[in-house]
Amino acid sequence: MTDRSKLSDLKSYCGKERFAKFVTTLRGQCRADGRLLYWQEKLLRDFSEETEVRVAADLDGILDLFRQDSVAVPMQSHAGAVSFPSFEAVRHFSSRNQMASGGSHLTDFVVKIRSHTVAGTCLFQDKTFPHSRPEIVPSLLGSLSEGAMKFIYDQASCLTPVGGVDIELLEFADNATDLKPHKYAAAIYFVLGDLFMEHQANRQIHRKLIGVPI
Repeated sequence: MTDRSKLSDLKSYCGKERFAKFVTTLRGQCRADGRLLYWQEKLLRDFSEETEVRVAADLDGILDLFRQDSVAVPMQSHAGAVSFPSFEAVRHFSSRNQMASGGSHLTDFVVKIRSHTVAGTCLFQDKTFPHSRPEIVPSLLGSLSEGAMKFIYDQASCLTPVGGVDIELLEFADNATDLKPHKYAAAIYFVLGDLFMEHQANRQIHRKLIGVPI
């Protein structure tokens, strides 16, 4: 049985409210203390006994269930490729579009961007786990990789090829109604464009909040 199947079974066993509490406590107090709480250990033991689905009843083991696969995209080497300065940049992108119907689209996330000095494989990783809705993370990583690759290839077609980047998703606002994963592609495209302009202006801003309607 895969970790994803085990996690799905655990979520069904707990129910929505108890699973949300379990995840929130994992992300906060458990990580701070470096261990599970007694009620969490008991819940995991009861789950394993009642369902015969074996899961680890320790912090590292249970966190591994939430870990999402990274997305790796090979980069084609371009002659004269321009690389961002060798540094890490943290960008908080935030955009809310209010619709005439009364609904809204919220795109709010934090990423860490590492530059490549040479073209290679671009890696997109999730650093936000555990999640109450882990099933949405692959689509977020996929959209981030789609937008980043489009930016890099668009720059190449403009004769200003850019070296690759690695991107870690650090935080994201999860609202079942507002969250639109496909908008992450347009958002990261804008983030990388803004970062590239900083590079051209010989500026290096480590942390920055940006956002445009998307």
